[in-house]
Amino acid sequence: MRKGTVRGIIVKNNKLAVIKRIKEEKGKIRIYYVLPGGGVEEGETLEQAMYREAKEELGVKIDIKGILYKFVNMGDINHFMLCEITDGEFGTGTGPEFTSKEYSNRGQYIPMLISRDDMLDIDLVPNTIRDKILHDTINNNILKELSEVIKVIEEES
Repeated sequence: MRKGTVRGIIVKNNKLAVIKRIKEEKGKIRIYYVLPGGGVEEGETLEQAMYREAKEELGVKIDIKGILYKFVNMGDINHFMLCEITDGEFGTGTGPEFTSKEYSNRGQYIPMLISRDDMLDIDLVPNTIRDKILHDTINNNILKELSEVIKVIEEES
């Protein structure tokens, strides 16, 4: 039984890590973006899952600052965690998305770093979370401003 999913709001040099997805759906090419992450495996904590996903998908180690948002999607709770890259070479992930035949028909997975302004022009799924990030970061200092949002959430809890 899955505990839900984790997604990283992973910031490096004031840019947001995303996975550009290109795949064919119903005979048409669809391009969209997702935040790195995935399902929490049996026996994992949310944090362990986020560390694993960051390594698999991006090739990096991260420091988790806290959970920013929770979003229910098709019965799963998605936990969106603010993270900062601490080590590794971005874009060197070797997870199943890049190496498994099982994923070969799921299209391309391309790790990228984008600015806050770039978020306005892409289909970052889910759009609800994209809009929250945009709302919560007005001065374009993503890590600092979202860290302040975490402090407010913790004080209210």
